[in-house]
Amino acid sequence: MPRAPRTLAAGLLYHVTARGNAKAPIFLVDADWEVFLSGLAVARNLDGMLCHAYCLMENHYHLLVETPRANLDDAMQRLNGTYAIRFNRHHVRTGHVFQGRYGATLITDDDYALAVVQYIACNPVRAGACTAPQEWRWSSYAATAGLEPRPAFLTTRVLEWFGDRDAYQEFVAAGLDAVSRELRPSLGEPSLLGIRQSSRRPTANTDMAWPRSPTISVSTTALCGVRFVATSQGAILVPDPVFAPHESGVSMQRVNTLATWA
Repeated sequence: MPRAPRTLAAGLLYHVTARGNAKAPIFLVDADWEVFLSGLAVARNLDGMLCHAYCLMENHYHLLVETPRANLDDAMQRLNGTYAIRFNRHHVRTGHVFQGRYGATLITDDDYALAVVQYIACNPVRAGACTAPQEWRWSSYAATAGLEPRPAFLTTRVLEWFGDRDAYQEFVAAGLDAVSRELRPSLGEPSLLGIRQSSRRPTANTDMAWPRSPTISVSTTALCGVRFVATSQGAILVPDPVFAPHESGVSMQRVNTLATWA
């Protein structure tokens, strides 16, 4: 049976994943992690792919990326392919490094976007690799929270969604405490992504199950036009003229989850 084609269009956001062949490690020494991150910098410079969040684990990785040029396949082929060649050469190995093609799930609503942001930050803690997200060197959490310098390839989009670092850290902490995402402030209208809100509101749970994108009909418009602002009465959304919405002109019907992970 042929593989389902990916939804590729300019200005879309994706939750991208890949894991080692037969769940084997894809990072063995510090140089491996550093080379992969340098590949993200190359992907931004050559392919224009924007990385908003990332987490590299021993045998898999998660990325939250945006593709202004509708070229996710090209960018990921360069990223994974170049890394695999270098990995095998450096460790004197042969064969596949990654298990199958990369997974890419289209981000279709604010709930799912925030679920991915939280999942990526909490992943190392949930996996027992560290006790706090800022302790994990190979994640964007510390940079987004302002605790470490931000690598040049990492955007500030996630921070723009929350408005300040305290709100971002509190949201991630809620995931670590297994607090229901129902307790977070409603995103209201307009949405962070500028697309129709889904009625599905995922909740954080004790095993941080893989966040799933719902099957819905959407029409993408703005990617960012508001700010998430903390006040004494709670958090609110306000228009942000600095990050004006832009039209993507893309319409999609019945977008399905394209990636699985275990």
